[in-house]
Amino acid sequence: MIEGLDSDIAEHLKQLAWEQSEAFCYNDYIKVPKDKNGNTFCPKCGSDDLMRILPYDGPEYGIEWVMEAIIQQEWKLVSSSDIKKATEDFIDELYPDGFEICGGQYYASDILKNCSPGDFEAQVSEYQDRQVEDGYWVEVGNSVYVVPEDMK
Repeated sequence: MIEGLDSDIAEHLKQLAWEQSEAFCYNDYIKVPKDKNGNTFCPKCGSDDLMRILPYDGPEYGIEWVMEAIIQQEWKLVSSSDIKKATEDFIDELYPDGFEICGGQYYASDILKNCSPGDFEAQVSEYQDRQVEDGYWVEVGNSVYVVPEDMK
């Protein structure tokens, strides 16, 4: 399931999914080309109950799995360490001067990570959720991907 897709991006991605995948008849186990009118019916059995297939994945029913496959193949994966680093940077931007403790200068993110790891992890989760809600990232399963600039 894809979470965080703006409706315009979802529509564009869906169009890509239709263009990049092909119709497939599981009954006869063949790719099904479009006829001269753009329709797809299996030439052997006549079925229009067709799956979709990609050169590297499938066949499966539906188009959402194709959309997910395109994201996983073509979009940049955001690692958990990247998410934590982006969260640290965000926290440190909120407190750019950091904090002086016993003569030492410390970043706000380092203080939070070391003094309250649970609260830091909550901030990481909230930061990720905001990035998804704001349309910068999408979630596919347990993975996070950057929405490409040309789709925003």
